[in-house]
Amino acid sequence: MQNVRGIMRQSMERKNLRVSFKENHEVRLFSVSPGSKLLPVRGKDLRAPPLFSNEAGTSMNELPAVLSVVYDICRWNAHWLEEQRSRPSSEPPPVNLKNPLLPILGSYSSYKEYFSSFYPVMMFELWAKIYKEWDQNFARYQIIQVLLESALDIPESPLCSRKEFVMINCQYAVPEHHNPFSCPKAGDLCILELPEEVPIPGDGSATQPTAVIVRVFAYVDSVKRNHNAPKIPDKDFGNGPEPAVTFNMTLKLKKRPHKICIGKEARIKVEAIVCQLLCDLRSFEALIELPKSPLARHILNPAGLEMKTFIPANFRPKSTSDLNSSQQKAVALAKMICFAEEPRICLIQGPPGTGKTKVIVTLLMELFDYGNKSLSQKRRENKTPRILLCAPSNAAIDNLVRKLLAIRINLKKENRFRLVRVGRLEAMNPAVRDISLQELTSKEVNSNASGDFESIDLQVSTLLAKINSMRLALDTAVTRNDIKNKLNLEAKIKEVEQKLEEAKKAKGGNANNISNKQRRQLEQAAERNVLRCADIVATTLASCVNNSMLDAFTKEMHGKSHFDCCIIDEACQSLELDSLLPLQLGIKKLVLVGDQEQLYPTVMSLVAKQNGLEMSLFERLWSCLSKEETETSNLPLALLKVQYRMHPEICHWPNVYVYNGILETPPELEMERMSPFLPFVVISLEFDQNDPNQLLNCNEAELVSKLFFAMAEKAEKRGYSIGVITPYQKQRNAIEAALSRRSYGVGFLGERRRINVALTRARRSLIVCGNFSSLK
Repeated sequence: MQNVRGIMRQSMERKNLRVSFKENHEVRLFSVSPGSKLLPVRGKDLRAPPLFSNEAGTSMNELPAVLSVVYDICRWNAHWLEEQRSRPSSEPPPVNLKNPLLPILGSYSSYKEYFSSFYPVMMFELWAKIYKEWDQNFARYQIIQVLLESALDIPESPLCSRKEFVMINCQYAVPEHHNPFSCPKAGDLCILELPEEVPIPGDGSATQPTAVIVRVFAYVDSVKRNHNAPKIPDKDFGNGPEPAVTFNMTLKLKKRPHKICIGKEARIKVEAIVCQLLCDLRSFEALIELPKSPLARHILNPAGLEMKTFIPANFRPKSTSDLNSSQQKAVALAKMICFAEEPRICLIQGPPGTGKTKVIVTLLMELFDYGNKSLSQKRRENKTPRILLCAPSNAAIDNLVRKLLAIRINLKKENRFRLVRVGRLEAMNPAVRDISLQELTSKEVNSNASGDFESIDLQVSTLLAKINSMRLALDTAVTRNDIKNKLNLEAKIKEVEQKLEEAKKAKGGNANNISNKQRRQLEQAAERNVLRCADIVATTLASCVNNSMLDAFTKEMHGKSHFDCCIIDEACQSLELDSLLPLQLGIKKLVLVGDQEQLYPTVMSLVAKQNGLEMSLFERLWSCLSKEETETSNLPLALLKVQYRMHPEICHWPNVYVYNGILETPPELEMERMSPFLPFVVISLEFDQNDPNQLLNCNEAELVSKLFFAMAEKAEKRGYSIGVITPYQKQRNAIEAALSRRSYGVGFLGERRRINVALTRARRSLIVCGNFSSLK
């Protein structure tokens, strides 16, 4: 009898190949015959920019702590990319650079042990990201030819001991209307073809300097348009008469063993803009700066600290009347943590449908402690809490912000909290853009400008009135033939008229002045003011340490934290080092909300996965603390136990097999979730798989689509929505959704957390289709 195959791919034996990567840079030798001419460099006749001084070594001032990370990246062999592309199934190159690869542990006895565990694993994850971006964009890379102007060795510094860079200053030209995304930007990692002079033994005993081209990684430290250079015709680019503009670019790379060719004829090819590194470097900075955080000891080994949190027996949060007992306990615990004097961490686990968002929003309202005094009064007394609200994704943080906006609109004006959404405007939900940092900053700048216009108008009116009054007095002096007073008044009128002319000029030129360099200064001041005056700053983890946030909350703070606490939602979906990003703002109280039984953080590197990088900070701390938990331990752990989403029959499987039976369902929910469809249905199919090597089954997809349309009519009449979840890409064209990557064996079904997420989305009816005989 022919075996039937469902959509799950059968396991296939594969031979593991071991491939080694070359650690030394490969070089190519080019001999130049006497009398030969080098090709002209584009823009070579432009005036060279001035050589930079030794201070150029500190130009990477935004991320001084990660100089050593950039140095290690520049030590990688640029040929590793092509080598891995030719053997995609092989092991990755040794990007850990002989640092021992250690697994992520549950707790750490020292920061040195913590750093040694995370740093090599993060380097493998960074390599996986760099390789993926390079491979995906391989066919679209443009070669940008630049003119090498100068190279300066930068000696070691306390921030980067025993690691020396060379700083290269170069210039390139592009068409005036070029695509900015095709040109290098600060923070990019590039591949350079760099000319060096290498001494090669000649026929005799003397050595001859020979031109050698090496391929190296380089970090783009800065790119600035050269406004002093004249525009040159674009004929060299083959694009017609359009003029070209020039840019000065500064690159950092590992100090070279040989002299770099400098001069008019020397050229560097920026062959590939491999990857933008700034966000990744922020994560490394969080690792490097951890010892400075008040929460460092809690992060390393929370079990070794006194973490007990006692909630008074009569403690009842004021705004939690509609919360169940587990939600009330979570809010009370988090509130006690946030108001504690010493640094503290609190963890709230919320399984599907248990009201994590409701708990966070209620906690925020509790922290404002609406009582006898309005929020406006407390703000004048500087007694309102400042809260940093974070999440890994824009969708997650926007969901919270929308809930908060719905609450704020119903509050009295004097009790409305100030809320700012920080991040890229295009990534935000349109419903929250009105309270974005960009929008609020623009309003403040325009308001200040409007205030300036009103002030000038008042000044003009005052001066006109003064001139009219003095002219009346002058007429009187003339009538009385008072020569002395007449001369005095004429001089004063002339002086005031001059002031009036200056005021009119200021009024006419104010609009122009505000659009130049001064406008950016006004915008920066307005940004700082908007952020520092906000009660809640909502942002993704990646944006919580962007330039605007660092400018507002680290400069002139003298080591003090502006925020009373930080709350991170969906904390289990972010890498541990990403959860540490807010700590760079001096956070002393941290509330993590998530569910370690749902989705992992995204990890690209298989080596990183195998060594535990998928374990979030929430999961590690919860696992560490829960080992010591008893009924009387009073540890800062809260578990939400009542689910309000799923029909009890849908909830049964995840409750038993994932949550060990702790979830409760309100009795009335069974009636509320009644529908024309059965609550939980499993349909076992025995359709042949189209191709054993592809995760595709057209018959199965056809059945699912027919089932969808059969249910749609009844669902539409009742206002229900239908979700179709398929774990494999090949199925999405038939059933309208796909969120997965290929895998082997039972693939998706082998990932317990992803099954849990898929099986806990439905409220009223869940239908599972598949060939379950293939799992036997």
